[in-house]
Amino acid sequence: MQPEQTPLPSNLQDYPEDLIMVDLRPRTFGTTIIQQRAQFLDLRIQHNRYTKQVSAILNVLVLSYSTTAEGGYGELLPAEYQRAEPVPLVADNNCVVDLATGKPYSVRTGWPNAEGMTWEEQMEASSKSLMFQGKYFKMIMKTQQVPIEPMIIGFILDADDPAVNKFG
Repeated sequence: MQPEQTPLPSNLQDYPEDLIMVDLRPRTFGTTIIQQRAQFLDLRIQHNRYTKQVSAILNVLVLSYSTTAEGGYGELLPAEYQRAEPVPLVADNNCVVDLATGKPYSVRTGWPNAEGMTWEEQMEASSKSLMFQGKYFKMIMKTQQVPIEPMIIGFILDADDPAVNKFG
């Protein structure tokens, strides 16, 4: 027997609980093509007071689907074909964004480029206005009224970019 639920006050507005779902690029395994969607779970901001690093951690659940004959989304695949754990997407000092667009500009690498420049030197030499991605998230939260859902969707799509390939 379920406990009786207390009715909500009549002046409490109900907000639709639509899930944020983002279609990802199809993945190919041999001759099998799998369709994927990312479902937003949560977002949290962390600030390490010792290193001064700001991190935005967005967790998504990646769901896998069969592919229809037309190349669309088919049935949700059984549990054994699903990722068991959420995928964390981290915006921090390992990525810089173009301040004009908010899009990732470069992800930190441990290797110098062809000219022998470190990642930090390459970022310093860029003519673009750049900012660490974690600090960018915090700046937006403090200085602008930004609809969060489009920002979350954009962040997931950026992670699905072939250059980042977070869900591959």
